[in-house]
Amino acid sequence: MIRRFLLVLVLLITGGANTALSQHDAVEWWLTGPTIKITPDAAAASNSPLEIHAARQEYAPFQVVFRSRTAHSVNLALDYPSEYFEVTLYEETYLPTLMRSEDEFFAQNLIQAPALPDGLSPLDGNLEINPELPGVVWVDVFVKKDTPAGDYELTINTDTAGSRQVFIRVYPVDMPLKAAVDVIIPVGEEWSVPFFAPESPQAFHRAINKLLLDHYIIPGDWVSQPRYTPTGWDFSGFIQEIQNLPVGTKFLTPIPYVGEQYLFEDPMGVPYTYTDFNNSSFVLQLKDYFVDLASALRAAGRLEDALVYPTDETRWLADEPIHNGPQGFQHLAQWTQIIREAGLKVIASWVYPAPIGDPAYGWLPGTAVADNFHVHQDYFDAAPEHYQEYIDQGYDASVYLNEYGDMIDMPAAIQRGLLWHAYGNNIHLIMGYADMEWVNATYDLVDPWKNPELVVPKSGYGGGALIWPGPFPSLRIKTLREGIEDTRLLDLYAEAFGLEAAQGFAACLTPGLLADQNPPANLFDDAHTALLTALANNQAIPEGTLCLPAPAYEDQQVVLDMDSSGDSLREWEFDGAEGQFIPSDDGSALQVTFNGESGGFAGFYFGEQDWSNWTALQVTVTSDSPYFTLLDIGLSDDAGSYNLLRGGAILIGPYTSRTITMPLVQPLDEEKLFDWTTVEYMSIEVALTTTWTNGFGEINTYPLGTRTLIFDNFVLVR
Repeated sequence: MIRRFLLVLVLLITGGANTALSQHDAVEWWLTGPTIKITPDAAAASNSPLEIHAARQEYAPFQVVFRSRTAHSVNLALDYPSEYFEVTLYEETYLPTLMRSEDEFFAQNLIQAPALPDGLSPLDGNLEINPELPGVVWVDVFVKKDTPAGDYELTINTDTAGSRQVFIRVYPVDMPLKAAVDVIIPVGEEWSVPFFAPESPQAFHRAINKLLLDHYIIPGDWVSQPRYTPTGWDFSGFIQEIQNLPVGTKFLTPIPYVGEQYLFEDPMGVPYTYTDFNNSSFVLQLKDYFVDLASALRAAGRLEDALVYPTDETRWLADEPIHNGPQGFQHLAQWTQIIREAGLKVIASWVYPAPIGDPAYGWLPGTAVADNFHVHQDYFDAAPEHYQEYIDQGYDASVYLNEYGDMIDMPAAIQRGLLWHAYGNNIHLIMGYADMEWVNATYDLVDPWKNPELVVPKSGYGGGALIWPGPFPSLRIKTLREGIEDTRLLDLYAEAFGLEAAQGFAACLTPGLLADQNPPANLFDDAHTALLTALANNQAIPEGTLCLPAPAYEDQQVVLDMDSSGDSLREWEFDGAEGQFIPSDDGSALQVTFNGESGGFAGFYFGEQDWSNWTALQVTVTSDSPYFTLLDIGLSDDAGSYNLLRGGAILIGPYTSRTITMPLVQPLDEEKLFDWTTVEYMSIEVALTTTWTNGFGEINTYPLGTRTLIFDNFVLVR
């Protein structure tokens, strides 16, 4: 049966629109794949048919882009065999993206555009297009389970601008239900849900969870709350909600602290409002809760998949206990002991195996507080072997969705590549922190549909806000779904050709740091096709296929050689630090022990050097400390302008050696231009304290202890 979608697109174009269209062209349109965000100045692509490759039971989406100089209406009709495919259309909504995030964060290839598409609303009727923006339609094509392998055609017809064809090749491969890399996104049931649906928060919560699950994403909050009964805790509602998750899917359990109080009561019948491990009645009830939870999960066959992410009145408990300093880790350790005794596992954020700082200041190792170390992607990339050592011991690691997975101004290929990067590094869980935190400058919730100009990038545009009010999906949700399907195919490939082959293929597409990636928009579509072809033909992908090489530089110049230009301590400045030269593989290296009370500093004066024709500065840094080190390397020109390279996001893992590449680019947030022809001074700083706002609104600074780093030659490359 051929089914036809008929859609009227009204292009509302006023005079003065700046487009690349010729005067006689009323409308220009083209088709493109899913892993690209259409910027306002996007150039038209080829009019050739679009080719899509898919397994059965998977999505094969694409985009239709329209531009016009004049007011124009287009009748758009889609013809396709509905017995084999399900098709859904969405209008893409643009969000202004003129500001920069307040967070210290580095990604080499953020999209610089005044507006970017993200919100998706079901398309039914007229599509109104701003004169300065393209009109973009997202087309979801789902390949049904019983679709025969073969080639199919989907035709898009217009009444005035011709037609385009989409050819879909369906392979004799069935997409498995279980994701190889799970993605969890908490819902924010106590803040965003009541704000966007004050009259029916529970129904809205269910709708959000359904939308997430429809995109293979696991909700971080469940609608059903545990109830205490005369026979113990009743988790039946929660168990029912998770029963449809594929076996092996990681998920968060409900916790006994909800709405600023506990679900159990003191001897006077009043709910506890704070955690008291010295109160035997409190501790007994807390233990009973987790014992009963473990029992219910064990009976349902889901105990191994469960992760506990506790919170209490301190706010920053499993969620970044560093906010509460060493005491935060010690407090979490008491929770973790009770949870582990019940047979459950704890996941905690900003917790890595090594201690945050010197144990002499009370810092505990991550193994004392967590079974799953949930860290920012940059902290994982700084020392993947550090995490693998503990994974081999039975612990686990996961990465933040933040920035790389949820920023609107992050290229879609990097967001999809986040899943490949995780798979290649033996990571099986990615977790965000919220799904609808659309906030303004004072961190109040706002509606992006009604007031898009008020949305600010507190943690990047779209940070913690992957769902639009409605609830409706975003482009980022669709991109994550594509990545999840990619990892499912990688698991099939691992079954056929071995896990090492699957992980090796994934790793070669995202080599090195994810922050340095700039994959082509079609890379992961091509890799997806390569997996399907290999599975269909039972032939492994040839080694090196599609692999991205590490950046290669044709020219280099040593600007600071520890054997010559920088080989005297008299040429260096130190404050809160001590330097000495030690032997290295190629002569000498500078070892700096940073031991100041608040930080350490080393500086070198170049004179005036012209770096304007160079691409980046490289240096090999080795940590001789058992902790992660946050390193700032900055430059000053002769006018006093300062440029913090990589935005300050340089991390060195425990006892790790890294060659750091620092692009020589103008800081986005500085009005005064840096003069690359008069580079005068380089500063090297290490944080020896960390400052955070705790769960009670108090700002505290905590000591971390000394750090020792070894620097070899500084080299300009291009």
